Amino acid sequence: MYRQMPVILCSFIVVLACKEPPAPLPPDLGPRSSEDKEGETEGAKSSATKPSTDNVTGTPSGASLPAPASALPTSPAPKPAPSNNSSGSGGIAGALNGVFDFFRNLGNNQNNGGAQPASPAPSPQPAPSPQPAPSPQPSPSPQPSGSPLGASGIQFNAPGNAKYQISTYGNTLQTNKNRLTSLADAAGASLEEKMLIVAIGMQETTYMKSDERDGGKDGTPSANLSYLNINLDMAQMLGYQRNDGGAYLNDPNHLGDAVALLIKAFRTWGVDRTLNFMRGGRTAFNDGTSYGASDYRNSIATIYARLSQDQSLLNDGRRVEVNLYRV
Repeated sequence: MYRQMPVILCSFIVVLACKEPPAPLPPDLGPRSSEDKEGETEGAKSSATKPSTDNVTGTPSGASLPAPASALPTSPAPKPAPSNNSSGSGGIAGALNGVFDFFRNLGNNQNNGGAQPASPAPSPQPAPSPQPAPSPQPSPSPQPSGSPLGASGIQFNAPGNAKYQISTYGNTLQTNKNRLTSLADAAGASLEEKMLIVAIGMQETTYMKSDERDGGKDGTPSANLSYLNINLDMAQMLGYQRNDGGAYLNDPNHLGDAVALLIKAFRTWGVDRTLNFMRGGRTAFNDGTSYGASDYRNSIATIYARLSQDQSLLNDGRRVEVNLYRV
């Protein structure tokens, strides 16, 4: 707005300078009325000097002054019309005075705290576009953790009250038992994990020999691997990648790999779910009851309790026997 004011004022001054003032009215030259004439005659008559009774002027008494001649009526002389030059100068001067008065008043208003035109508000800046949230990363597959078994033993989801007996099977069982415990130690098993593995070997076999493996399910996902009878599906979930139906783990020379997978299962799923998987596959792993999973857990819990009470059973030729039906 302030940028346009000089242009507006200049235009205003030019218009005022170029505008001519109105012409003066001409004098009244028309015939006068009879009333005006009578007024003038009466004035002339009243202006004649009457003879005075007292001679104070030195004029002979009784002599009268001659009557004055009647004066012709005169009209006021017309005023000369102002020239164009003087009218133009006066218009420019008046316009300039008006401009000066305008700026003087504007300065006074500003000094007296006059309202200032509000400056335009800054245009709003666009808000930053939201950054896309990072996509969730898939959770890693379960890894073995530290041993879940405490120094005072483990807690089974089973009472551990199955009927059992202790039988002696001599040097064969003792030799195979000592080999199994040595492989468990080599795989980093704790004492509790080692007793769990021995309890499973006692439940699944009599002498802990490789030819005692249950091969009735070979060629299926439920095939048993090694004499510990680890489920093939279970082994694959734990990372077994050989496409041989488990033949590698069935080799007696690779019993240590089967022991390592069993330890990994304990540390990944816990004892109960591992035992459920061994007994009834993935179905029992999920529900905890199919294929007699609860009886199997109770049998292992019973053998484990006896090994905890008498750890010499880990190295000699005796076996803790629980009569459990096969599935």
